[in-house]
Amino acid sequence: MTTESDNVVVTELALVATPTVAQVPAMPTVVPISVSPGEKPEKFSGLNFKRWQQKMLFYLTTLNLARFLIEDAPKLKEDEHDIQVISAIDAWKHSDFLCRNYVMNGLADSLYNVYSDKKTAKELWESLDRKYKTEDAGAKKFVVGRFLDYKMVDSKTVVSQVQELQVILHEIHAEGMMLSETFQVAAIIEKLPPAWKDFKNYLKHKRKEMSIEDLIIRLRIEEDNRRSEKKGAHTLNEAKANFVEHGQSSKAKTNNNKGKGSMLGPKGGISKKPKFQGKCFNCGKQGHKSVDCRLPKKNKPKEANVIDDITKNVSDIDLTAVVSEVNLVSSNPKEWWIDTSATRHVCSDKKMFSTFEPIENGEKVFMGNSATSEIKGQGKVILKMTSGKELTLTNVLYVPKIRKNLVSGSLLNNHGFRLVFESNKVVLSKSGMYVGKGYMSDGMWKLNVMTIIKSNMNKASTSTYMLESSNLWHGTQKKAEKTPYELWKGRKPSYTYLRMWGCLAKVAVPPPKKVKIGPKTIDCIFIGYAHNSNAYRFLVYESNIPDIHKNTIMESRNASFFEDVFPCEPQTFKEAVNSTEGLMWKEAIKSEIDSILQNHTWELVDLPPGCKPLSSKWIFKRKMKVDGSIDKYKARLVIKGYRQTEGLDYFDTYSPVTRINSIRMVLAIAALRNLEIHQMDVKTAFLNGDLDEEIYMEQPEGFSAPGQEKKVCKLVKSLYGLKQAPKQWHEKFDNVMLSHGFKINECDKCVYVKDTEHGYVIVCLYVDDMLIVGSDDKMITSTKNMLNSRFDMKDMGLADVILGIKIKRTSDELILSQSHYVDKILGKFDKDNSGVARTPVDVTLHLFKNKGESVSQVEYSRVIGSLMYLMSCTRPDIAYAVSKLSRYTRYSDANWISNVKDSKSHSGYVFTLGGAAVSWKSSKQTVIARSTMESEFITLDKCGEEAEWLRHFLEDIPRWSKPVPPICIHCDSQSAIGRAQSNMYNGKSRHIRHRHNTIRQLLSTGVISVDYVKSKDNIADPLTKGLNRELVEKSSRGMGLKPIKE
Repeated sequence: MTTESDNVVVTELALVATPTVAQVPAMPTVVPISVSPGEKPEKFSGLNFKRWQQKMLFYLTTLNLARFLIEDAPKLKEDEHDIQVISAIDAWKHSDFLCRNYVMNGLADSLYNVYSDKKTAKELWESLDRKYKTEDAGAKKFVVGRFLDYKMVDSKTVVSQVQELQVILHEIHAEGMMLSETFQVAAIIEKLPPAWKDFKNYLKHKRKEMSIEDLIIRLRIEEDNRRSEKKGAHTLNEAKANFVEHGQSSKAKTNNNKGKGSMLGPKGGISKKPKFQGKCFNCGKQGHKSVDCRLPKKNKPKEANVIDDITKNVSDIDLTAVVSEVNLVSSNPKEWWIDTSATRHVCSDKKMFSTFEPIENGEKVFMGNSATSEIKGQGKVILKMTSGKELTLTNVLYVPKIRKNLVSGSLLNNHGFRLVFESNKVVLSKSGMYVGKGYMSDGMWKLNVMTIIKSNMNKASTSTYMLESSNLWHGTQKKAEKTPYELWKGRKPSYTYLRMWGCLAKVAVPPPKKVKIGPKTIDCIFIGYAHNSNAYRFLVYESNIPDIHKNTIMESRNASFFEDVFPCEPQTFKEAVNSTEGLMWKEAIKSEIDSILQNHTWELVDLPPGCKPLSSKWIFKRKMKVDGSIDKYKARLVIKGYRQTEGLDYFDTYSPVTRINSIRMVLAIAALRNLEIHQMDVKTAFLNGDLDEEIYMEQPEGFSAPGQEKKVCKLVKSLYGLKQAPKQWHEKFDNVMLSHGFKINECDKCVYVKDTEHGYVIVCLYVDDMLIVGSDDKMITSTKNMLNSRFDMKDMGLADVILGIKIKRTSDELILSQSHYVDKILGKFDKDNSGVARTPVDVTLHLFKNKGESVSQVEYSRVIGSLMYLMSCTRPDIAYAVSKLSRYTRYSDANWISNVKDSKSHSGYVFTLGGAAVSWKSSKQTVIARSTMESEFITLDKCGEEAEWLRHFLEDIPRWSKPVPPICIHCDSQSAIGRAQSNMYNGKSRHIRHRHNTIRQLLSTGVISVDYVKSKDNIADPLTKGLNRELVEKSSRGMGLKPIKE
């Protein structure tokens, strides 16, 4: 702790001191200094510990009690009779008592009872420091992340945003990270909004360094200048109001506007205009123009009749089209502009209309320059927004001479649309669904429209915002045993149209949503019949179409029905027990409750005051077999853990999961040594974890204890849904395995080994599924008995399927297959009948980013994701193809810049054990290589990392030769091998020195060895480029791949 002037600056809080009894007599009696209540720190509730700790330390320092936070309690010798020493110890205990209670009073009520058992101030202070200082360790990452993610926008003032950045920079400084002022100035300049691009370049090119204060002054001056210029331009370009004359109603509006001496602006606002001082050409009076004159126009006797004719043909809606003066400037006739004051839509291009009706003696539109233009007709226009949605406009007026196509904002609002204006953007939505957007341009709002859609629909078709009318039937006279249909048609109705309510239906994807690569049907539930057509109504159950969402209703006639299949799984407890499968669901619920009670997961207690219990929910699921039949009915009681509070209900949630590479390694070792492979499953695995926190839950639905309905469940062990459940389960399993002589593999915390004089066994755990590999049946049986004694286990016998991978054992080989998964994804994307490709990648095909019509990104990602899981488990031969396509959403090899538009190379490696691949990778390099040699060297470096991991993994395998021999890496680049084995450096290779040192260290320590192999014999070659059929088959055989013989 250091002191400057009167300010105390805390530089280190973890102070250490160990007083002895000999030091006690020198302790003076501490008399606390009176401190005003305003100087006491606020209550600590679990957040901002560092700030509270500093305030509390300062507070205790003013009371002369801070030293008791670091001093241990003095111990009195048994033969000590010195009254002065005894008094000093009593004084120390009294001061320590005061210090401890000052800290306790600084805690919130929720934490007070948690730390009330701490005996001394030091014990209490260190307990708080250990718990909450660790949680504050990530504060640096968060504050740096806030700084990196901060982006300035045009909608806020730049100076205010700079001040926000300064606050973040101050927080970075408070975390101990020093940033130079030059860096801060450069960062602020770089984050200026897009509209400041020119000024940003000006600041970047200034040679003289600026301070932050100088930069803020320059920004404030520039912002004031921009504001003044914008205000002057706005005053200069005030818009005029144009309107469509329509009988007396239009006259009244004109008169009102003139009388107020105001006009409508571009967005319907009112702006002041100086009153006209000239003479009217119509009546000769001063103060108004002839166009605004109230008296009948001279020499125009027929105009009134024209207006009368128009009002007969056009609806009685008041027609007002407000057009800004920028209409006098030519614009793109395909663009559409939102006018919030217009009461009708207006279009200048007749080709845009999907339906059209001409209007004789059309109404006239008065332009901003007092010119007029007639309305030639009206009809319907369909706009396709850039979002893909269609916006249908009805009763659009056709005005050939108008310069801009207008969309009436008031009409959109009247028909359920919502317009949200923010900054320079407008967002259009309906019923919470996004429709499209637009941007400010030339003082008006321009819609982002892709194309105009023509339609053959007649005028009677409904639009996206028009209500359809329903036909009402009159009541009929009662006729015995005859339906109204029979009375009307004279024949009995056909019942072939009727379907089983609630059954599964495969509905064909509508043509506009159908894509070449994607599903052709949608899984739905039949819920009835359409009101205004002969189509069926469906509730979407599962949908992979981007614009068709789950739990929405659609209508279609093109569907296939499965009237004996009801896909919906129960959503509630009552729905499950009352369904047709109620007996099976009841049995599943009983099994779940029995497992919970058997594990003693909770105990019934009264709810402590101030505590709020969490609620729970039943989840129901049908477990399916590989062939698609129902395996079992599963019920799971899940606590609503999303309501837990971090720091109170849970602290840590991390739990490791075994790597797929580890599973393949264990299976390869079993194949090499001819070991038995068994499989077990832990029932209700997460219920076995012991809880450290106090968590209360309401009694589950359907299982309230008689006479104890008001009590709650105090959780003793974990429950599904708790944030900490995975971590607690893994800790429990670790403790059980270690207590029975198992050791944890240092490279994979989910692999356990046990070696005895009678044999050895390996256990590989993936959440609740595990593989047990042993040298003999006795070791495997002993391990199973041990696990059965500690957990509720399900013995699966010999391993058959793990993580969707089929395991087939013969006398001379072990086969891993995912053929059933391939069939599943082919059916999922309707490619069952597709032909067989001879190679994963067509070597003549070059891929480029799509610049044409957009495709379904979600569907494309689903295809890549499905193939990626297949590749990562059993198919290294398609690794390059999947890696390549995914960019558009002991062997090593590399290719150097094969893509003309991408300067990064591609890396690939594959490790084999027992003649089959156990680890592989194909990925684009993260840096740009300057040569082929460097590209190969980068791959060699990555390959060395994986080789080191595999070697350490084998070191923990029982009875594997120790030390593990070096892993030989075959590389097809002699220059890379020579560079790796050379101790010399030169100017051409200094940029790869770090990787050079890494490879040299692995070579010198005997972890790896490097050998040359010809490119044609390198089995990692297909992981970096497309090959012809002969080389693909050769490398596949080298990786242990071969066709499956059914």
